[in-house]
Amino acid sequence: MIVTWIGRNYKKRLIYNTDTCVGCGLCVEVCPTGAISLGPIPQIATGKMDGKFAKITFDQDKCQFCGLCAEICPINAIIFEINGQRIETLKEYPRIVGSIRIDKEKCIPCRICETICPTRCIEVRIQLKKKEDLVRYKKMPEKIEGEIKINEEKCTFCGICAELCDAIVIEWKKPDPSDLTFASSISVNLEKCDFCGLCAEICPDEAIEVKCITPVEREIEIPRITGDVVINEENCIYCGWCTNTCPRNAIEVKKRFEGKIKLFHIEKCDPLGCKACINICPVNCWYIPKDPEREGKIAVNESLCIFCGSCERACPENIIKVEITSVNIIDPEVPSLWAGSRKRAIIDATINRETPKHQRYAKIEIEERIPAEELREVPSVPEDVKDELQQRLKRLEDEISKIGIRRLIERGKFKKLT
Repeated sequence: MIVTWIGRNYKKRLIYNTDTCVGCGLCVEVCPTGAISLGPIPQIATGKMDGKFAKITFDQDKCQFCGLCAEICPINAIIFEINGQRIETLKEYPRIVGSIRIDKEKCIPCRICETICPTRCIEVRIQLKKKEDLVRYKKMPEKIEGEIKINEEKCTFCGICAELCDAIVIEWKKPDPSDLTFASSISVNLEKCDFCGLCAEICPDEAIEVKCITPVEREIEIPRITGDVVINEENCIYCGWCTNTCPRNAIEVKKRFEGKIKLFHIEKCDPLGCKACINICPVNCWYIPKDPEREGKIAVNESLCIFCGSCERACPENIIKVEITSVNIIDPEVPSLWAGSRKRAIIDATINRETPKHQRYAKIEIEERIPAEELREVPSVPEDVKDELQQRLKRLEDEISKIGIRRLIERGKFKKLT
């Protein structure tokens, strides 16, 4: 959805990405005119409603194009531009910032951070010759015998050896917030290995030992790895997956929000049948523990959490409470009259959890208000049928949640369903 507002001196654009939005509700909390409403987040998160359904809606008549919603959005689902510039780049406005820093002296580089990043904002550019370009034989023997051992206790699965040589195979796995390892095993295809020893030479963990038994006449060029890590901070949400998995401690992340998560009435939780918090979380920090007696029915890795509150909004049983304890706000570089009130609005919406009082705005003559692209107007429900509609929707929700009913829907057996 894109809404454009054109005044005498400014052109403002509000861009809302429904695919990125997770319905955290911070924009609803901070909006000073009540122009933003939250959608049916629990129903979307539990799969009872289509995930493409808009998680928030904008009332264009109430919107004053202040841009606070874009400032507070933790996952960049709302973008606000003034005369073509994003609001977070303007010097007159306070900013909620996160930061990510790569220590180039510690970084190898490898591809762990690129692989693990949930928003794909990290690109690792590695310059490393392949083994075939580093080993030159004077006379290739028919068969080369030797020994190669990989100590998996030392190995950090950085993947550099596999980048160098196709004989090394790493079994990657989907990362889990309860276990941050992203590979299950590393092995060697002995049919491809010629025991040149380059993998042992380049391994930063000294986890590989190679011994060549067959006398071989060959020249071996010592491998040299160089490269750079490029981060697209416009897409980075500062979750901490990269810093928690980097084997060199080369990445430092500072989050926009710090906080804590509390669980209440855990007996109401049905993680196997619900998974709302797991489905809605933008950084995959919720998980079902393997040992529920020790960790409980559901658990969260707070070191990965961005404290956006989407899980709290999505939980149908209201057992999750997300508390933001600090917000990393920096003052504008150029003093402005509205900076103080904007900072207070952000703090009220996050730490104090209070919806800011509706502020008065000076009337500005609008030369043109371009309507939202692909915006569908939803008619309001008449008061005399609202109660009956709510009852019918509740009955429909109860029926759809039954396994038998859902199987009929999935199989397209609508006559039998009716």
